[in-house]
Amino acid sequence: MALKYLYYVLVLSDGQAKFVTKVDNATKTAYWDSNEKPMAFTKTYADDLALCLSINFYPAFVLKSYHELKGQIFIPKEKKDEEK
Repeated sequence: MALKYLYYVLVLSDGQAKFVTKVDNATKTAYWDSNEKPMAFTKTYADDLALCLSINFYPAFVLKSYHELKGQIFIPKEKKDEEK
């Protein structure tokens, strides 16, 4: 039995990596909201979306996953110790 892959688009924006959560085909706009669940795409659609975002100066890449993602990935910023 073949495994089913899910494809997500990750966008680098404002110094953070965020998953695309919504696409509006009428206005040809992709949205990435930190509070929403990432949207899974077909391989071809995810590749095309990442390419179009990158062409428009939003670095993006495709993440291939066996599992459905439930939320965004956050990497906490390091706090600088100002009290020395």
